[in-house]
Amino acid sequence: MSSARLRQMGAASRQRAERMSWEAVAQQYLPMFEQLASKTARQRAVGAANVLQWS
Repeated sequence: MSSARLRQMGAASRQRAERMSWEAVAQQYLPMFEQLASKTARQRAVGAANVLQWS
């Protein structure tokens, strides 16, 4: 295998690894956690309103 090809493969591997860093993965999960937290807050608010309505 040529040294140019090895450098190309090394660069591609580095780019792939950077997409899997802790920071990159956290950024991918953040919107999901925010959506889940918002949904949970809405459910709790509806539950509290129902409790107050029946009190």
